[in-house]
Formats: sequence, C-alpha cells, structure tokens
Amino acid sequence: MLQLISALRHCESRGVLHRDVKPENLLISTESHDIKLLDFGCGDLLKDSAYKYFAGTLEYAPPEWFRQRPLSCRTGYGLVSGECRQLIRWCLSASASDRPSLDDIESHPWLH
Repeated sequence: MLQLISALRHCESRGVLHRDVKPENLLISTESHDIKLLDFGCGDLLKDSAYKYFAGTLEYAPPEWFRQRPLSCRTGYGLVSGECRQLIRWCLSASASDRPSLDDIESHPWLH
C-alpha cells in the first residue's frame, strides 16, 4: 500500500491523475515485491475543479459519484447512451429488491 501511495504521489507531483487505480492495474514483482502502476488510459491532467465525466472502472467508483451527480460514463467511442446509464443505475439500486432480474436485464431496450 505504501508503494502505491508513493506512486500516486509521484503522479500528483507530475500533474497526472490516474483515475483507474485497481488491483488489475498493478504489476507486482514476485521476487522483490516492488509494484508498478500501469494503464494510464483513463488518466487525466490533475485539476482543482470537478471532473465532468466518469473515467475508470465502475466497480471502483466512489459511492459519492452515484449519490451526487448523474452517472456519466465515457468510453473510447464517446458518452454512453441514456438507456445504458439507466440500466446501470437500475443495477446499482441501493435496495436489492429494486434491482432488475436477469430477465429484466435481458429484455432491457439497451440490449436490443
């Protein structure tokens, strides 16, 4: 963890925000246990103002992202459609009973 913090501080000192820190983006040496932070594809320049779109892996998004603003996802091909955002929001409902079943998801307009 300390090595990861060091890597993130180094990025910050260079004006870079990684935006997708997760185990899959860490390379760990089996011999020395040194880590390297990989995959800056979602990265951005560090700024003081709020970021207007989500970048990274939704599974690692902070909860406040979902509470304080509409979910806006950017892909390599532009913004995700409204239907896709609606399905994601539905799947992430706080109450399990409000979430869609597999049948609901399968019949969702975004998939057709």
